[in-house]
Amino acid sequence: TIMDIPYWSMIPALSSSRQEREKLVVWPRLFASLAWFITGTYGLHIVGELGNGNQGDGFFNVAMLIAVLFVMSAFLIARNVKEKAAPANAKPAEKFSFKDVLTIIGKNDQLKALIGTVLSFQIANLLVGGFAIYYFSYALGNAELFPVYMAVAGAAEVAGVFLFPRLAAFLPRKLLWPIACGFPILSCVLLLLMGFIAPANALMIGMAGAAIKFGVGIANALQTVMLADVVDYGEHKTGRRSESVIFSVQTMLVKFAGAAGGFIVGVGLSIVGYVPNVEQSASTIMGLEFMMIGLPAIMMTISGVIYQRYYHLHEGFNKEEAEQQTQVESVPAQA
Repeated sequence: TIMDIPYWSMIPALSSSRQEREKLVVWPRLFASLAWFITGTYGLHIVGELGNGNQGDGFFNVAMLIAVLFVMSAFLIARNVKEKAAPANAKPAEKFSFKDVLTIIGKNDQLKALIGTVLSFQIANLLVGGFAIYYFSYALGNAELFPVYMAVAGAAEVAGVFLFPRLAAFLPRKLLWPIACGFPILSCVLLLLMGFIAPANALMIGMAGAAIKFGVGIANALQTVMLADVVDYGEHKTGRRSESVIFSVQTMLVKFAGAAGGFIVGVGLSIVGYVPNVEQSASTIMGLEFMMIGLPAIMMTISGVIYQRYYHLHEGFNKEEAEQQTQVESVPAQA
């Protein structure tokens, strides 16, 4: 978290151009998706190899490897990303109190809309990730389909991030988030149809994995660009530029979504009567299917509705247009 906030806060500082931001954000998101793909597809295999058959040793060794790679990646950024020297007459960096943070968030209606949009989407995404292994193991009765799902899903997420700038150039920004929500909903529909048409069909499972993670790839890239726009909008509303405060919200959303997703998975398994390592009852299997298919589809739909209704910075933030709109709105008040 300490690294995440300043890292993503660099996006609006690197460029004020919406088109450049859309291209820049692809690269960190692309490698994040690649890392997700590697750990999701080969993680358990790596655990087995590094533990020589002992899972406890394997997980410990993998954790140590990840820690080393994490520190190395942070060092590369600290060494190679340089801040421009401030002019001699520049004002010292403005500090924010906790009250200032609440004001920055409270007065930024677009940030609040973005919080609702992203939080709903990410909880749905993490619910699928949390329930997938139980769904494949017990509802479908074939845990070996899980790596197939993860492999195709990981490749599709990389593709979604990589194609994001092209989609953003070709389609109106207003349509991109509904499209990002639509693909996971399509994934849920495919899994639902599979249960009736061809249970445990590997092709349909691969298509479902590709659909959800292609949408997630688009959403991950788009939400970072949207946050950069919200920074510009927040500066217009409050007169204070606050990249770190606003981008810390992104980190908070990911952490909160992860916690909420884990909580829902744990509580959900208890509610549906899941018992590990035994054959599950028909009602339990139905509950697992709802948690894997129905609930994420509902959350994705909520995300799309919040975006369409409350988020308005579809084409980025234009200060001149905002000032003109403010002047127009103030005329009746003065009269």
